[in-house]
Amino acid sequence: MEDMLNYRVDALILMATTLSSSLAEQCQAAGIPVVIVNRISDAKCCSSVTGDNEHGARLIAQHLVDEGYQRIAFMAGIETSSTSRDRELAFTDALIAKGRDKPMRVVGHFNRVAAIDIVRYEYSLTPGKEIGIAGFDDIPHAHWPGYDITTYSQPLDALISQAVERVLSQSNQNDAIHTVVKGNLIMRSSTSPTH
Repeated sequence: MEDMLNYRVDALILMATTLSSSLAEQCQAAGIPVVIVNRISDAKCCSSVTGDNEHGARLIAQHLVDEGYQRIAFMAGIETSSTSRDRELAFTDALIAKGRDKPMRVVGHFNRVAAIDIVRYEYSLTPGKEIGIAGFDDIPHAHWPGYDITTYSQPLDALISQAVERVLSQSNQNDAIHTVVKGNLIMRSSTSPTH
């Protein structure tokens, strides 16, 4: 923080899995506007640009139900992450609205957990047949033929564009503006019908 203040930064765009609210508050005290990408801070002074985590989670839940999956689980990210929290709440609500039970739950800490490799090699299950796996963010591995993961794609270019626009137009750092950018569900073979 001290180095940043020494360089007289005009604004700060943060893209981090975890974020200290105290960093945002220090920036505000120094007169530096902060825009957070794909997270929402507890600090009220920060604008944010996020993907539509709730919409994406609902689409994934709906897709899994439509494909006939019965026992559904949710792999959370980091417990304190607004992104993970929003996704989990929307996913769970969508399942309950469809008459399903709350999903089983495990915490993955946003690390590469290799769920497809584990179900294949430790449990001898075929993704898209005996088990369905869907993800978020359309990471590079999701495209690989060996994985071919159904995913909710976040529009990274639009997120960054909106964050830059927010920084350039932010005349008063106390005016926090929260922008949500919609993505889309990309269906791949990891969630083929089970019936």
